[in-house]
Amino acid sequence: MGGKAYLVGGCVRDRVLGLEPKDYDLEVYGVAPDRIEPALRRFGPVNAMGKSFCIHRVQSPRSGDVHVDVSIPRRDSKAGSGHKGFIVTGDPDLSVKEACRRRDVTINSILEDPLTGEILDPFGGMADIEKRVLRATDAELFGEDPLRVLRLCQFAARFECSIEPRTVEVCRSISGSLKELSRERVGEEWRKLLLKSRKPSIGISAVRDLGAAKVLHPELEALAGVPQEPEWHPEGDVWTHTLLAADCAAEIVRRDRFAEESALIILFGALCHDFGKPATTEKDPGTGRIRSKAHAEAGVGPSANFLRGLKVGEDIEKKVRRIVLEHLNPLYLYDHRDEIKPSTVKRLAVRLFPASFDELLAVAEADYFGRTLELSGYPAGEWLREQLKILELKSGGPSPILMGRHLVERGWDPGPEMGRVLKEVFELQIEGAIDDFDSALARAEKIRSSRSRTGS
Repeated sequence: MGGKAYLVGGCVRDRVLGLEPKDYDLEVYGVAPDRIEPALRRFGPVNAMGKSFCIHRVQSPRSGDVHVDVSIPRRDSKAGSGHKGFIVTGDPDLSVKEACRRRDVTINSILEDPLTGEILDPFGGMADIEKRVLRATDAELFGEDPLRVLRLCQFAARFECSIEPRTVEVCRSISGSLKELSRERVGEEWRKLLLKSRKPSIGISAVRDLGAAKVLHPELEALAGVPQEPEWHPEGDVWTHTLLAADCAAEIVRRDRFAEESALIILFGALCHDFGKPATTEKDPGTGRIRSKAHAEAGVGPSANFLRGLKVGEDIEKKVRRIVLEHLNPLYLYDHRDEIKPSTVKRLAVRLFPASFDELLAVAEADYFGRTLELSGYPAGEWLREQLKILELKSGGPSPILMGRHLVERGWDPGPEMGRVLKEVFELQIEGAIDDFDSALARAEKIRSSRSRTGS
């Protein structure tokens, strides 16, 4: 067939960094597109993904879950707004340097001969990997795609890189175009930033440094400069505390081996947990101490706005909102453990649902350690987990013994009054005054009879 094939992009970068690539990209030079697919079919099923620039995905039986995307060099021409506003055309006769010029950063602009291991590095990507620097391959072309600003943030977090000053300036100059991006694309970059990094604070800082927070995430931008009481937060403002908490959350997720969805909930929970402080922080005129009263409650709305901007899905959003609302309670319950009744813990479980105690405690622990105080151990978490064992509580807390269908079967009319009775019976169940179906039903009848006599 002739021509020359090179591994390109992220797979080469990962191999240089000593990481295992998830997938591989091959770029084929000097071969007409219509000759590539027949040659690839010898290795396994081929899925043609883009006729104009000839991307073929090959899944070989020998490669397991790994797939290989095979393409020809291509040119991008800006023709509209947003990440998708490009006309892409394949050109098998492009030089290696011209083909690499369209790639976002130099560390992704390295090629490797899969047969000899020879490295082709037309833009100095190997040196930038060594220095852990992210640099635009071509500043002018980089600025045509606003999604690259967010890609840079997640790369900075994943590979623990700094961003070269000229590239920072390019990102800031195009930050206004970030509004053109779909919520799904923004959310996908955030997922990668949080789930694939050991220190998400690096990427979160980049989101603000490159101007993306001001344009896309005012809830995040608002944290900067909000003071905290130095006795409890010697690290500084809410922004600094949030960065520390995010890194703690990432460490907890790794330590406790949370599944991906729970990990994302915990990481978003740590990121959002103090979103209520900008609106509630003030200095006590009497003591001069800084307070943020009811900041957990005030943070629910901004957290919802932030997460909807990422289109993470209603399920994740709801769980994060619950965690933000309750994130102070593990420590509060521990500090008042001598006077806390079992019903208090049960009510917390009910309010927290559908989030789990494991997710809440992970965020609360990240909040606790996300400071520069000398701390050892998290006794509030240990104590609350012990209470959950004693009470045999699972996620969602106790299930109501008496349900609406039970009352309807007995001739009750569905409606607000029945709902109020069920709520009162459930409260008695949580307090321990009711522990079986017959007593729950009897109490419901008694409440209804009492209300009918008093007319309430």
